[in-house]
Amino acid sequence: MTTLLVAHGTRNPRGVAMIGDLAHAMSQRLRDEVRVGFVDVLGPDPAEAISGIRGTDPVRVVPAFLASGYHVHSDLPRYLHQTPRPTLLSAPLGPDAALADAMVARLLVAGWQPGDEVVMAAAGSRDLRAQGDVAAMGRLLSQRVGAPVRIGFVIPAVDGSGYPPVADVVAAARAQS
Repeated sequence: MTTLLVAHGTRNPRGVAMIGDLAHAMSQRLRDEVRVGFVDVLGPDPAEAISGIRGTDPVRVVPAFLASGYHVHSDLPRYLHQTPRPTLLSAPLGPDAALADAMVARLLVAGWQPGDEVVMAAAGSRDLRAQGDVAAMGRLLSQRVGAPVRIGFVIPAVDGSGYPPVADVVAAARAQS
């Protein structure tokens, strides 16, 4: 069965390459073809990507999102309804204990030591489901580092909903250190 990895999309070539690397790693692990589609910024969109897959077997769709916000609940289903091909939609990647473990591994590579402050940066969303997933991810990470984890949004909502900007959270953490 072919898998379609669906990401947000970015104009940053490193971000596009990272999604390609993730798709390649998934392909190796699944021992099957993994294609890529994007819900925003660039193409192909999920419907276009699915239309380029040969055959009539269902396509497994994996949202490469760390929370189940607007893109997972609105954009992606809209694209999947545009294709007559049967699809099997998985849950987004997070929140998940394996992601918390990967975050700790990245913290260690960056030089983190127990007792150091941890700020988790999330993309940002007004969607309450996404905010709940971010909070759950923060709790998972907190359990692993043995201390509270502060959360900030990279792109905070203009209406002030959700988490504060990452820069503000980092400044507050530094001020209390």
